[in-house]
Amino acid sequence: MRKIIFILGLIIGVSAFSTSYGYRQACKGVSAGGFHTCVLNAGGNVDCYGDNFAGRAEDYTKGDAVGVSAGESHTCVLTSDGNVD
Repeated sequence: MRKIIFILGLIIGVSAFSTSYGYRQACKGVSAGGFHTCVLNAGGNVDCYGDNFAGRAEDYTKGDAVGVSAGESHTCVLTSDGNVD
């Protein structure tokens, strides 16, 4: 139950961040890791927020992302050609 509340808090936090800073792209997916959350936007990029220990919260800006999965200490991006970055 604590993890569900934590994830909802992160989603609400990302939503508030988006509104506050004028981030206006549609969200196609959200994945929460241990201490970071990543958002797949309609432009095919992934924006990550939170702890960037070991580079796990770095943004993906190649424009070809179709999926994102954040784990305890990693983030994987599925690209349109079927590769994982």
